[in-house]
Amino acid sequence: MASPSTPPSPSPRVTDWVSLRRQSERSMEGELQQLRAVLETESKTYTYSQAIYHIEENPRSYKYVTARDRDEQVSWFRNITHDLSFSISVFYQSTLLLDTFLSTKKTKREFLQTMAASCYSIATKLVESCDSVVALSHKLVSKYYSGCSVTDVEKMEAFLIQTPDIASARSLHTIQDYIKKFHRLAERSEMFSLPQSLTLSSHLCHLYKCAQHVVCNHELMKYRPSMLGLAILGCHLKQLNCDWLSTLLYLEEILQIRGGELSICYEAVAAYFPTYFASTPLPRLPSSQLTPSKPPRLQKWCDSSGSHGDNDDDEEDDGTHKEGVIKEKKVIRRKNRRRYRPPTSRTINVAIV
Repeated sequence: MASPSTPPSPSPRVTDWVSLRRQSERSMEGELQQLRAVLETESKTYTYSQAIYHIEENPRSYKYVTARDRDEQVSWFRNITHDLSFSISVFYQSTLLLDTFLSTKKTKREFLQTMAASCYSIATKLVESCDSVVALSHKLVSKYYSGCSVTDVEKMEAFLIQTPDIASARSLHTIQDYIKKFHRLAERSEMFSLPQSLTLSSHLCHLYKCAQHVVCNHELMKYRPSMLGLAILGCHLKQLNCDWLSTLLYLEEILQIRGGELSICYEAVAAYFPTYFASTPLPRLPSSQLTPSKPPRLQKWCDSSGSHGDNDDDEEDDGTHKEGVIKEKKVIRRKNRRRYRPPTSRTINVAIV
């Protein structure tokens, strides 16, 4: 009786392909579980910086930091990052540190420059190499934040590092981290496709640029960074005429995202970019404009207070114009009372209420 024939053994090339495929699936499953845990933690711990934004309703009170002040400082982070040729991760990390502190503490406006310079210095030390951050505090003070001193920046930096909120924020994910992870997951789906003229790396760079505009708007920061990352990805895929809806539904399913927060965030981000999503380049200030002696809005106040006063008697006599002149004089008096005073080397705790 003839012995049964044994099945042929697979070739080594097929065996290697199968093992690599299984290893990739196991790594993807581990990455998904880790990302789900991060999203669950974020949904419980993320707080919107509403504590500092209620002052915006009363424009006569400029004692504490407002939402507009926050947006100006974040835009300043972006310009400094481009001017110093740092990684874009420095911009996102410094913004995260600043928002984390402002969401828990009410800060006086005169200490905002010192705090912003300290957050940027901490973020640079976390992201960049040691050689690029040598004497960074001196460079920031001399070129960008001339309203404070190096001693104030170092004291504020030591204070922020010891703050529990800042220490926990150093381990949090930024919008850039979420976009990178979501983009990697979307690549493995069958619905994800890009035009032939656009590579994966260039598409990811477009998403990072769009995220910079989103971060500079405080109205969009009430949404979680993960939801903003998904919304930016969906908006950009829609502009490329890709199957954006199937991609978002796929990511929402594998990440186990519940509720309608993603749809609401997507509508807000889409309304913020009414035109082509990534066609507008990032504005960059020239180096001559990156050396203010005072914050932008305070500089405008001080300049306007000195350009009026003696020519009010030569104006027209109609009632509407007189009423406007009277209101302008009242505003000037109020601005003169609140002239900008650079922070001194007093104790940093005085800045925190």
